[in-house]
Amino acid sequence: MKKRIICDTMIWYNIGSNQYNRKIIDRLNLIATANTADELRMSGNILDKIGHVKLACQSFINDSESIIKYSPAEYMLILAGVTDHGFTGFDNILSKINRVIELPISELAMNSRINRDKIEKELMHYNSDLDKTVEFINSHKEYIRKHIKTSNGGVRKYRATSNDTGIRNLLIQLTELELKSLNKTLSIDWAKFPWGEIEFFLHIWYLHFLEIEVSHQKFKRNDWKDIMNMIYVRPNDLYWTEEKKWKRYIMCSPFKDQLFSYSNSI
Repeated sequence: MKKRIICDTMIWYNIGSNQYNRKIIDRLNLIATANTADELRMSGNILDKIGHVKLACQSFINDSESIIKYSPAEYMLILAGVTDHGFTGFDNILSKINRVIELPISELAMNSRINRDKIEKELMHYNSDLDKTVEFINSHKEYIRKHIKTSNGGVRKYRATSNDTGIRNLLIQLTELELKSLNKTLSIDWAKFPWGEIEFFLHIWYLHFLEIEVSHQKFKRNDWKDIMNMIYVRPNDLYWTEEKKWKRYIMCSPFKDQLFSYSNSI
């Protein structure tokens, strides 16, 4: 059986713009995610590069072997064994993607059937929610930075002793916040959660967080969407990204064999 290849958002743009050999793409077991669907339907490119978004959406639908239809928080709930959840949010996301696909390119280019003001308001609201999450994450980073400055040994000691426990705790807080917004009765028994299923995600987020928390960088909106797409990567999966930063982290991790290489498939 072919291994699943979880794809980040840029891969669908690249496939849509014919940057890869079609025969190779057709034989790969490419997996799309609700996280990338959300990025596509709320991309700022919709305003000025709608033709590119249309092609990426077409690739997302036509070139994926299957779609993981759960948001990252919903997926955590599925991994925890909760089946009676009633999630239907992806249907709304998919309908918006199909709406973009169905619009003629000539009309897309002119925005004649798209209310630009309405889209700008939707993007502003969407980005505002993301910014709240990013601000929450950065507040933790500032706390850690202050802790490093006041402790003996500084950055070197912190790098040697830090682990992904902090990332787990941060993920628990963020997941519970989202689950409450979806359904106040939903919960996860974290003591029984199968953390081994998302080790890839935890470690890459840890490496990135470690780098920014001891520097003068800040966690960014795009970082959050990129990182959360890795939560779908399970131990037997591969991950396909062309972004140098994420490839560097993966190659420096115990999970470098899970980085998909297009060049090795040619």
